[in-house]
Order: sequence, then C-alpha cells, then structure tokens
Amino acid sequence: QFGVNCDDCAVGQFRAGTDSDVSVCDVCPVGWHQNANGSAACIKCIPGSFASQEGQAECGLCSAGQFSQYRSATTCELCNSMNQTTEGLEGASKCTRCAAGMFAASSSSECKACAVGRFRAGSAADTTTCVDCPAGWHQEAEESAACAKCMPGQYQDEAAQDTCSDCEIQSFANESGLTECFGCTIGTRADKPGSTMCQPCQAGQFGVNCDDCAVGQFRAGTDSDVSVCDDCPAGWHQDATGSASCLKCIPGKSQADTKQATCEDCPKGEYTSEPNATSCKGCDAGTTTRGVAGSTSCTECPVGKWSDDPAVVCEECPAG
Repeated sequence: QFGVNCDDCAVGQFRAGTDSDVSVCDVCPVGWHQNANGSAACIKCIPGSFASQEGQAECGLCSAGQFSQYRSATTCELCNSMNQTTEGLEGASKCTRCAAGMFAASSSSECKACAVGRFRAGSAADTTTCVDCPAGWHQEAEESAACAKCMPGQYQDEAAQDTCSDCEIQSFANESGLTECFGCTIGTRADKPGSTMCQPCQAGQFGVNCDDCAVGQFRAGTDSDVSVCDDCPAGWHQDATGSASCLKCIPGKSQADTKQATCEDCPKGEYTSEPNATSCKGCDAGTTTRGVAGSTSCTECPVGKWSDDPAVVCEECPAG
C-alpha cells in the first residue's frame, strides 16, 4: 500500500514491506508482472511467456514459431526456420524438430506426415519439406523416414511413387532399385511378369520367343546358336515340332532330301538294309522283293522263275 490513505498498489505495481518510501508504488520491471492489486512483489514471467515493458499485469505468450526458455524473459526468440517448430502452439518454452517421416512448412506450422512416395530422414537438416523417393525406389506408407528399393523383378522409372511395377513378359530385373527392365536376348525367355532372369530356350526351340522348331528341323541342347533350327539331313526325318534331334530312316525306307518330316518306303523291286539311307538299291537279276514296297532285302526267284535287273516280281521261265 502507499500514500496518505494507504491505498492498494495497482496491478503492474508493487511496494515491498522494506521500502521506506511509502509515497508511491514501484512499477514491475520488464520480464515481470503482477495481476493483483495491493501486491508486495511482482512475479517472474514463466518460460513460454515474456514482458517487454514495465508495469505489466500479465505476461504475453510467445507467438507460434517463437519461444522463451527461461523465466523473466523480456522477449521471445525465433525458432530456426529450417529445422525447428512449435507445431503451431503459442507459449512454447522450446522449439522441437519434427520426427522422422514428418515435416513443418515453417517454424510456426504443425508437423505433418510425409505423403506416400516421399520421405524425410531423421538426420535431414531441413525439416520444412519431405523428399521424393527417387526412381527405382518406392514408399507406400505415409510418415516414412526412408524409401524402399524396388525388388528384383520390378522397376520404377519415375520419382515419388508408392509402388514398383513388374517387369513385362520377355524382360527381367536381376537387381534391386532398377529404373528399367532388361530385354531377354535371343534364345532366352521370361514367360511370366516379374521375372528376375531369362531362361535359356530348351532343346528343340529357337529365336526371341523360344518357338518350337518345325517338323523336319531340330536344335540340340548343346547348340550354342539359338537363333535358328537345323534341317534334318538326307537319310533322317522328324515328324514332331520342338525336337532336339532327328530320327534315322529305318531299313526299307530312305530320304534323299533334307528338312523332311518322313522317310519313304523303298519302291517295289528296290531295298535298303541299312538305316539312314538316302536312296534304295535295285534287286539283282534273279532276285525280287515279291511285289512288296519297303523291303530290307531281295530274295531269289524260286525254281522255274527268273527276273531281270531290277525286277518287281519273278516271272515263269518260258517253255523249253
């Protein structure tokens, strides 16, 4: 109290009991306040508040993006705009960093989750933004601190994506984090999406799409040239597609041409006793195939009959 009538000191003022001058009250200094009448002392502003002028009844709260760490502050300090925030709150006693996977556009903004396809590492100096996942990487979850590489068999050619795409048929990705898939070379194939490697064409197949060799052709598994099938040679045949070898013509049959599906029976009066024959032999005089095609040998004419060279059948000897 003060004065002739011992009036109460006003708010923002005080007079200590040890003060010998009772004619006047003292004004609360900066950093202090008093919101009650008739006070003997002022009160320090608490952390998160300030009083920049004398005689304040209340301390003001630090604005969003500002803080005061100690008691009796006269001003508030600004948070570092690159990596600190008060998350939109007033009266902060300190600034904080957004957690990994979150960002604040300014020191006065709330921390928000990074969107899918983006991330922010906990060690990132700049907390005001999230970073796009680079091509070859993805992130399907919000609030992520890192991106994940595309796994083998997949790729991503754009940034800021939440998924990776499977490699198409006839292409592959044998490593993680790829931005494109590689095409299968001639003689190899990947017949399913998402392949990590191309498989060699099987024996009996050839070309970009590992097509089956046609009838009359073959490709052995040991053949390093997978671009083409080989023709069956004369004396051999193959009536099935996708074959790794050709078949010998059996005795009684021959084939003079290459790339043939079948062998031909030796005509009547001719024979072959060996496999993979390219032609048949005529029967010698006095022998015959007895009118049968596909013979493996000739037989002698019976007594009383004869034949020229070659002969289909034996004929009766003339009288005399």
